[in-house]
Amino acid sequence: MSGKIDASSEEGIGSTFRFTLQLETSNKQSEERPQINKHVLIFEPSETYKSCLHNFLTDIGATATFCSSLEHLISRLKFRRTN
Repeated sequence: MSGKIDASSEEGIGSTFRFTLQLETSNKQSEERPQINKHVLIFEPSETYKSCLHNFLTDIGATATFCSSLEHLISRLKFRRTN
């Protein structure tokens, strides 16, 4: 396995970390995950993480309501309590 690690930083802005890996295809058979049949409420502002979470949750038989702001999350919780 080979790859690279890189980082950059700008004062007052933040840091960015990057990495690359050269991987080989696995011959391992994927195992079936048990279906949980649950609905979850998730606070996640990042569209990238929402997409990853959505894919994982779908794979295990869960559905989700994604909230991008605290206001949205609180309104969903209040709605849930009244229904």
